[in-house]
Amino acid sequence: MLYTDALLETRARLQELVADFWLDNELYRAINEGVNRFAQEEKWPYLYTVSSGIPLAASTETLDLQDGVSYERHFNLMLTFEGDQRPRIPSRVHPAEGARLRRSYYTDSGEPLAYYIYTQARIGADEVQSITNTGSAAGTFGIDFDGQDTAVFSRGSTAAQVQAQLITLSNIGAADVYCYGGPLGSAPVYVVFQRNLGSANVPAMTLNADSTNMSVATVTSGGSLSGQYVSAIRFVPAMTRDCTIEYQYIRDPVTTSSPTTEHLDVPDEYAMGVVAYATGHAFLKELQFSQKAEEQFALYAKAVGDAKRESRKITPDRGLTWGRNEPEYGYLDDDTLLALQVPPILGP
Repeated sequence: MLYTDALLETRARLQELVADFWLDNELYRAINEGVNRFAQEEKWPYLYTVSSGIPLAASTETLDLQDGVSYERHFNLMLTFEGDQRPRIPSRVHPAEGARLRRSYYTDSGEPLAYYIYTQARIGADEVQSITNTGSAAGTFGIDFDGQDTAVFSRGSTAAQVQAQLITLSNIGAADVYCYGGPLGSAPVYVVFQRNLGSANVPAMTLNADSTNMSVATVTSGGSLSGQYVSAIRFVPAMTRDCTIEYQYIRDPVTTSSPTTEHLDVPDEYAMGVVAYATGHAFLKELQFSQKAEEQFALYAKAVGDAKRESRKITPDRGLTWGRNEPEYGYLDDDTLLALQVPPILGP
Protein backbone atom coordinates (compact mmCIF):
# COMPACT_ATOMS: atom_id res chain seq x y z
CA MET A 1 0.00 0.00 0.00
CA LEU A 2 1.26 3.47 -0.87
CA TYR A 3 1.73 5.98 1.93
CA THR A 4 -0.70 8.28 0.13
CA ASP A 5 -3.35 5.53 0.10
CA ALA A 6 -2.74 4.85 3.81
CA LEU A 7 -3.19 8.57 4.48
CA LEU A 8 -6.52 8.63 2.60
CA GLU A 9 -7.77 5.56 4.50
CA THR A 10 -6.73 7.08 7.83
CA ARG A 11 -8.51 10.34 7.00
CA ALA A 12 -11.64 8.42 5.98
CA ARG A 13 -11.71 6.75 9.41
CA LEU A 14 -11.14 10.12 11.08
CA GLN A 15 -13.90 11.62 8.91
CA GLU A 16 -11.64 14.50 7.92
CA LEU A 17 -10.80 14.12 4.24
CA VAL A 18 -8.95 17.43 3.96
CA ALA A 19 -6.20 18.52 6.36
CA ASP A 20 -7.63 20.67 9.13
CA PHE A 21 -7.30 19.44 12.72
CA TRP A 22 -4.90 16.66 11.70
CA LEU A 23 -2.06 17.77 9.45
CA ASP A 24 -0.67 15.42 6.80
CA ASN A 25 2.76 15.33 8.46
CA GLU A 26 1.18 14.32 11.77
CA LEU A 27 -0.66 11.43 10.15
CA TYR A 28 2.41 10.32 8.22
CA ARG A 29 4.33 10.19 11.51
CA ALA A 30 1.52 8.11 13.01
CA ILE A 31 1.63 5.75 10.02
CA ASN A 32 5.41 5.38 10.40
CA GLU A 33 4.88 4.61 14.08
CA GLY A 34 2.34 1.96 13.05
CA VAL A 35 4.86 0.40 10.66
CA ASN A 36 7.50 0.27 13.43
CA ARG A 37 5.06 -1.06 16.02
CA PHE A 38 3.79 -3.79 13.70
CA ALA A 39 7.35 -4.91 12.91
CA GLN A 40 8.05 -5.40 16.63
CA GLU A 41 5.06 -7.69 17.16
CA GLU A 42 6.64 -10.79 15.62
CA LYS A 43 9.73 -12.03 13.78
CA TRP A 44 7.93 -11.60 10.48
CA PRO A 45 9.34 -13.54 7.50
CA TYR A 46 9.44 -10.38 5.36
CA LEU A 47 11.96 -8.84 7.79
CA TYR A 48 14.50 -11.69 7.64
CA THR A 49 17.52 -10.37 5.74
CA VAL A 50 20.91 -11.69 4.66
CA SER A 51 24.03 -9.62 4.06
CA SER A 52 26.76 -11.60 2.34
CA GLY A 53 30.08 -11.16 0.60
CA ILE A 54 31.43 -8.69 3.19
CA PRO A 55 35.26 -8.77 3.02
CA LEU A 56 37.28 -8.60 6.21
CA ALA A 57 41.02 -8.20 6.19
CA ALA A 58 43.44 -10.14 8.40
CA SER A 59 44.13 -8.78 11.91
CA THR A 60 40.71 -7.11 11.98
CA GLU A 61 39.04 -6.99 15.39
CA THR A 62 35.81 -5.09 14.65
CA LEU A 63 33.19 -4.77 11.92
CA ASP A 64 30.55 -2.04 11.74
CA LEU A 65 27.04 -3.35 11.12
CA GLN A 66 24.99 -1.69 8.43
CA ASP A 67 22.03 0.43 9.44
CA GLY A 68 18.75 -1.28 10.25
CA VAL A 69 20.09 -4.45 11.88
CA SER A 70 17.81 -5.37 14.77
CA TYR A 71 20.48 -7.57 16.34
CA GLU A 72 18.67 -7.99 19.67
CA ARG A 73 15.93 -10.01 17.96
CA HIS A 74 17.91 -12.38 15.75
CA PHE A 75 21.49 -12.45 14.53
CA ASN A 76 23.56 -15.25 13.04
CA LEU A 77 27.14 -14.84 11.80
CA MET A 78 29.21 -17.05 9.48
CA LEU A 79 32.86 -16.63 8.47
CA THR A 80 34.47 -18.19 5.40
CA PHE A 81 38.25 -17.94 5.45
CA GLU A 82 40.29 -17.61 2.30
CA GLY A 83 41.03 -21.07 0.96
CA ASP A 84 38.29 -22.77 3.02
CA GLN A 85 35.02 -24.18 1.72
CA ARG A 86 33.08 -24.69 4.95
CA PRO A 87 31.96 -21.59 6.85
CA ARG A 88 32.75 -21.19 10.56
CA ILE A 89 30.14 -20.10 13.11
CA PRO A 90 31.65 -18.37 16.16
CA SER A 91 29.63 -18.17 19.38
CA ARG A 92 27.89 -14.95 20.28
CA VAL A 93 28.56 -13.88 23.87
CA HIS A 94 27.52 -11.04 26.15
CA PRO A 95 29.80 -7.97 25.95
CA ALA A 96 30.95 -8.54 29.54
CA GLU A 97 31.91 -12.14 28.72
CA GLY A 98 33.61 -10.92 25.55
CA ALA A 99 35.75 -8.48 27.55
CA ARG A 100 36.76 -11.30 29.91
CA LEU A 101 37.72 -13.53 26.99
CA ARG A 102 39.82 -10.77 25.46
CA ARG A 103 41.86 -10.58 28.65
CA SER A 104 42.29 -14.31 29.17
CA TYR A 105 42.31 -16.02 25.77
CA TYR A 106 45.19 -15.90 23.30
CA THR A 107 45.71 -17.86 20.08
CA ASP A 108 47.43 -17.54 16.72
CA SER A 109 44.93 -19.78 14.95
CA GLY A 110 43.36 -16.86 13.08
CA GLU A 111 39.85 -18.13 13.77
CA PRO A 112 37.63 -16.13 16.15
CA LEU A 113 35.85 -18.45 18.55
CA ALA A 114 33.42 -15.81 19.80
CA TYR A 115 32.09 -12.33 19.11
CA TYR A 116 29.91 -9.75 20.78
CA ILE A 117 27.91 -6.78 19.55
CA TYR A 118 28.20 -3.33 21.06
CA THR A 119 27.36 0.26 20.17
CA GLN A 120 29.67 3.22 19.90
CA ALA A 121 29.19 6.94 19.40
CA ARG A 122 30.68 8.61 16.37
CA ILE A 123 31.47 12.22 15.59
CA GLY A 124 29.88 11.87 12.17
CA ALA A 125 27.86 9.49 10.05
CA ASP A 126 29.21 7.13 7.41
CA GLU A 127 28.48 8.55 3.99
CA VAL A 128 26.08 6.63 1.74
CA GLN A 129 25.93 7.14 -2.03
CA SER A 130 23.59 5.45 -4.49
CA ILE A 131 23.87 4.17 -8.07
CA THR A 132 20.62 4.06 -10.05
CA ASN A 133 19.59 2.88 -13.51
CA THR A 134 17.47 5.78 -14.78
CA GLY A 135 16.01 4.30 -17.96
CA SER A 136 14.30 1.16 -19.17
CA ALA A 137 17.08 0.45 -21.67
CA ALA A 138 20.25 -1.34 -20.74
CA GLY A 139 22.92 0.97 -19.42
CA THR A 140 26.68 0.68 -19.13
CA PHE A 141 28.83 2.77 -16.85
CA GLY A 142 32.08 3.13 -15.01
CA ILE A 143 32.63 4.81 -11.65
CA ASP A 144 35.23 7.44 -10.92
CA PHE A 145 36.15 7.87 -7.26
CA ASP A 146 38.67 10.52 -6.33
CA GLY A 147 40.42 10.31 -9.69
CA GLN A 148 40.38 6.54 -10.18
CA ASP A 149 38.13 4.57 -12.53
CA THR A 150 36.57 1.13 -12.14
CA ALA A 151 35.90 -1.39 -14.88
CA VAL A 152 32.64 -1.15 -16.84
CA PHE A 153 29.33 -2.26 -15.25
CA SER A 154 26.02 -3.07 -16.92
CA ARG A 155 22.34 -3.15 -16.06
CA GLY A 156 21.65 -6.11 -13.77
CA SER A 157 24.90 -5.82 -11.81
CA THR A 158 24.52 -6.94 -8.20
CA ALA A 159 25.67 -5.09 -5.11
CA ALA A 160 28.43 -7.68 -4.63
CA GLN A 161 29.73 -7.05 -8.17
CA VAL A 162 29.80 -3.29 -7.61
CA GLN A 163 31.60 -3.76 -4.28
CA ALA A 164 34.15 -6.10 -5.85
CA GLN A 165 35.04 -3.47 -8.46
CA LEU A 166 35.24 -0.58 -5.99
CA ILE A 167 37.74 -2.35 -3.74
CA THR A 168 40.07 -2.84 -6.70
CA LEU A 169 40.81 0.91 -6.55
CA SER A 170 43.97 1.73 -4.64
CA ASN A 171 42.25 4.50 -2.66
CA ILE A 172 39.53 2.15 -1.29
CA GLY A 173 40.54 -0.58 1.15
CA ALA A 174 39.05 -4.08 1.12
CA ALA A 175 36.79 -3.26 4.09
CA ASP A 176 36.26 0.46 3.43
CA VAL A 177 33.04 0.10 1.44
CA TYR A 178 29.97 -2.06 1.79
CA CYS A 179 27.32 -2.29 -0.96
CA TYR A 180 23.74 -3.45 -0.65
CA GLY A 181 20.47 -3.22 -2.56
CA GLY A 182 20.14 -3.85 -6.29
CA PRO A 183 20.39 -5.49 -8.69
CA LEU A 184 20.70 -2.43 -10.90
CA GLY A 185 17.68 -2.00 -13.11
CA SER A 186 15.39 -3.28 -10.35
CA ALA A 187 16.62 -1.18 -7.41
CA PRO A 188 19.46 1.20 -6.56
CA VAL A 189 22.76 -0.10 -5.25
CA TYR A 190 23.86 1.76 -2.10
CA VAL A 191 27.53 2.24 -1.30
CA VAL A 192 28.40 2.75 2.38
CA PHE A 193 31.84 4.24 3.08
CA GLN A 194 33.08 2.84 6.38
CA ARG A 195 36.18 2.12 8.47
CA ASN A 196 39.05 4.20 6.98
CA LEU A 197 36.53 6.19 4.91
CA GLY A 198 33.84 6.26 7.61
CA SER A 199 32.55 9.26 9.56
CA ALA A 200 33.83 11.59 6.86
CA ASN A 201 32.61 13.57 3.88
CA VAL A 202 34.22 11.54 1.10
CA PRO A 203 34.43 12.63 -2.57
CA ALA A 204 31.26 12.03 -4.54
CA MET A 205 31.35 9.18 -7.04
CA THR A 206 30.99 10.29 -10.65
CA LEU A 207 30.28 8.48 -13.92
CA ASN A 208 32.72 8.22 -16.80
CA ALA A 209 31.96 9.87 -20.13
CA ASP A 210 30.60 6.69 -21.74
CA SER A 211 27.94 6.02 -19.09
CA THR A 212 24.31 5.81 -20.29
CA ASN A 213 20.99 5.60 -18.43
CA MET A 214 22.75 5.79 -15.06
CA SER A 215 23.00 8.29 -12.22
CA VAL A 216 24.78 8.59 -8.87
CA ALA A 217 23.75 10.63 -5.85
CA THR A 218 24.73 11.21 -2.23
CA VAL A 219 22.09 9.79 0.10
CA THR A 220 23.70 10.55 3.48
CA SER A 221 26.50 13.08 3.72
CA GLY A 222 29.36 11.85 5.89
CA GLY A 223 30.19 13.72 9.06
CA SER A 224 26.82 15.44 9.21
CA LEU A 225 25.28 13.63 12.18
CA SER A 226 27.24 14.46 15.31
CA GLY A 227 27.02 11.85 18.06
CA GLN A 228 25.44 9.13 15.93
CA TYR A 229 25.44 5.67 17.53
CA VAL A 230 26.46 2.71 15.40
CA SER A 231 26.52 -1.00 16.16
CA ALA A 232 29.65 -3.09 15.65
CA ILE A 233 30.90 -6.66 16.04
CA ARG A 234 34.07 -7.36 18.02
CA PHE A 235 35.82 -10.66 17.38
CA VAL A 236 37.59 -12.68 20.07
CA PRO A 237 40.38 -13.24 19.22
CA ALA A 238 41.20 -11.09 16.18
CA MET A 239 41.61 -13.11 13.00
CA THR A 240 44.92 -13.47 11.22
CA ARG A 241 43.54 -14.49 7.80
CA ASP A 242 41.37 -12.73 5.25
CA CYS A 243 37.77 -13.89 5.29
CA THR A 244 34.31 -13.20 3.92
CA ILE A 245 31.39 -12.62 6.28
CA GLU A 246 27.70 -13.35 5.98
CA TYR A 247 25.14 -12.49 8.63
CA GLN A 248 21.41 -13.08 8.84
CA TYR A 249 19.24 -10.78 10.90
CA ILE A 250 15.83 -9.25 11.47
CA ARG A 251 15.93 -5.80 9.91
CA ASP A 252 14.22 -2.68 11.14
CA PRO A 253 11.39 -1.50 8.87
CA VAL A 254 12.06 1.32 6.44
CA THR A 255 10.09 4.49 7.08
CA THR A 256 10.10 7.65 5.00
CA SER A 257 9.70 11.40 5.28
CA SER A 258 8.99 11.71 1.52
CA PRO A 259 5.92 9.49 1.13
CA THR A 260 4.64 10.65 -2.27
CA THR A 261 5.61 7.49 -4.17
CA GLU A 262 6.78 5.20 -1.36
CA HIS A 263 5.13 1.99 -0.16
CA LEU A 264 4.61 0.98 3.45
CA ASP A 265 7.28 -1.50 4.53
CA VAL A 266 4.52 -3.96 5.43
CA PRO A 267 2.88 -6.61 3.19
CA ASP A 268 -0.36 -5.27 1.69
CA GLU A 269 -2.49 -7.85 3.51
CA TYR A 270 -1.34 -6.37 6.85
CA ALA A 271 -1.47 -2.70 5.86
CA MET A 272 -4.94 -2.09 7.29
CA GLY A 273 -3.59 -2.97 10.73
CA VAL A 274 -1.06 -0.15 10.38
CA VAL A 275 -3.85 2.20 9.30
CA ALA A 276 -5.91 1.24 12.36
CA TYR A 277 -2.95 1.97 14.66
CA ALA A 278 -2.35 5.36 12.99
CA THR A 279 -6.05 6.24 13.31
CA GLY A 280 -6.12 5.33 16.99
CA HIS A 281 -2.98 7.38 17.56
CA ALA A 282 -4.63 10.35 15.84
CA PHE A 283 -7.78 10.07 17.94
CA LEU A 284 -5.65 10.36 21.07
CA LYS A 285 -4.61 13.85 19.97
CA GLU A 286 -8.23 14.94 19.79
CA LEU A 287 -9.69 13.24 22.83
CA GLN A 288 -6.65 12.05 24.86
CA PHE A 289 -8.49 8.88 25.81
CA SER A 290 -11.60 7.83 23.95
CA GLN A 291 -13.70 4.89 22.84
CA LYS A 292 -12.86 5.74 19.22
CA ALA A 293 -9.15 5.28 19.86
CA GLU A 294 -9.75 2.02 21.74
CA GLU A 295 -11.82 0.68 18.85
CA GLN A 296 -9.03 1.36 16.37
CA PHE A 297 -6.38 -0.16 18.63
CA ALA A 298 -8.61 -3.24 18.99
CA LEU A 299 -8.76 -3.51 15.19
CA TYR A 300 -4.97 -3.24 15.11
CA ALA A 301 -4.66 -6.03 17.70
CA LYS A 302 -6.99 -8.23 15.66
CA ALA A 303 -4.94 -7.59 12.51
CA VAL A 304 -1.75 -8.55 14.40
CA GLY A 305 -3.36 -11.76 15.67
CA ASP A 306 -4.58 -12.71 12.18
CA ALA A 307 -1.13 -11.96 10.73
CA LYS A 308 0.58 -14.16 13.34
CA ARG A 309 -1.70 -17.08 12.54
CA GLU A 310 -1.05 -16.66 8.83
CA SER A 311 2.73 -16.37 9.22
CA ARG A 312 2.87 -19.54 11.35
CA LYS A 313 1.24 -21.70 8.68
CA ILE A 314 4.67 -22.71 7.49
CA THR A 315 5.72 -25.86 5.71
CA PRO A 316 8.65 -27.53 7.49
CA ASP A 317 11.06 -28.83 4.86
CA ARG A 318 13.37 -31.41 6.40
CA GLY A 319 14.01 -33.66 3.43
CA LEU A 320 12.43 -37.06 2.91
CA THR A 321 10.10 -38.07 5.74
CA TRP A 322 7.28 -40.55 6.12
CA GLY A 323 5.07 -42.14 8.74
CA ARG A 324 4.85 -40.36 12.07
CA ASN A 325 7.74 -38.05 11.05
CA GLU A 326 5.80 -36.62 8.12
CA PRO A 327 5.36 -32.86 8.66
CA GLU A 328 1.96 -31.56 9.71
CA TYR A 329 0.85 -28.30 8.16
CA GLY A 330 -1.27 -25.55 9.67
CA TYR A 331 -1.07 -23.27 12.71
CA LEU A 332 1.94 -23.85 14.97
CA ASP A 333 1.87 -23.19 18.69
CA ASP A 334 4.69 -21.27 20.36
CA ASP A 335 6.62 -24.37 21.50
CA THR A 336 6.56 -25.99 18.05
CA LEU A 337 7.53 -22.72 16.40
CA LEU A 338 10.52 -22.36 18.73
CA ALA A 339 11.63 -25.91 17.97
CA LEU A 340 11.63 -25.12 14.25
CA GLN A 341 13.51 -21.85 14.71
CA VAL A 342 16.40 -23.41 16.67
CA PRO A 343 18.66 -25.31 14.24
CA PRO A 344 19.90 -28.80 15.16
CA ILE A 345 23.47 -29.17 16.40
CA LEU A 346 25.90 -29.34 13.50
CA GLY A 347 27.88 -32.52 13.07
CA PRO A 348 31.65 -32.75 12.73
